Amino acid sequence: MLSFLVLFFRQYPAGDGKEFPITLGRDCAGIVEAVGDKVKIFKPGQEIWGAIEVARPYGCLAELVVVKEHEISLKPKGLTFEQAASIPYVFLTTWSAIEGCISEKTAKGKRVLVLAGTGGIGTFAIQLFKAWGCYVTTTCSTTGIPLVEKLGADNVIDYRKQEFSEALKNEEKFDFILDTMGPKFYNSCFSVCKRSGRIVSLVSPVMLLTDKHGLVLGGIRIFLKYLQLNLLRRLLGKRLSWGFFSANGRALKYIRKLVDSGKVCRIKLKI
Repeated sequence: MLSFLVLFFRQYPAGDGKEFPITLGRDCAGIVEAVGDKVKIFKPGQEIWGAIEVARPYGCLAELVVVKEHEISLKPKGLTFEQAASIPYVFLTTWSAIEGCISEKTAKGKRVLVLAGTGGIGTFAIQLFKAWGCYVTTTCSTTGIPLVEKLGADNVIDYRKQEFSEALKNEEKFDFILDTMGPKFYNSCFSVCKRSGRIVSLVSPVMLLTDKHGLVLGGIRIFLKYLQLNLLRRLLGKRLSWGFFSANGRALKYIRKLVDSGKVCRIKLKI
């Protein structure tokens, strides 16, 4: 294990102090300048977009970016490079969370709850689920209600006025819940999830427990936390899991079609 960690962290040299050892940024969009000998799908001159894997020292806040073939797809035709570069990381985080739980083929008519519908994850999730024919409920503040209604949300809960589990206690339970708020809301999510339902949280304790207890002890505590959250509830047919971003050119190819058809759009907010 120790030798593996040494080899892994050698990717991140300390440097001589004259520049940062890593380059930040995950999203990119641009024109292919050159390709390697084994690249089969893309060629110089094509317009692409993508998001690179997290475990790489060289990010996308640069004039030139080296990407792997599976991390990119052709860019949507109706977007500028700047617009296109604002989408992949957020969308792929959403996609990684829902993949294996709900899909275009299984989603029609399903009841879905998206926490924090006005966030980057929430705005894409609402549009994707509506494109798939789901009944979507979301939470947001009073000022965010017009936005999520414009995106197609069927039911909106103002969290400033009422906690969502209380507002939904007499409603039909949900087939799928996408949580972007974290452990504080896990019990509320379980209370409104139906038997055989799925909850995926994008706020996991992995980094917190690893930083606090180290790789080995932290890993054990993560496993125990997962068991604690799921053991009794799985007897009731409810399951919670954690979602993490993953680069996926195939998913970007899929969302490109939705963007070009107008079923999914980028959200521009004033700062």
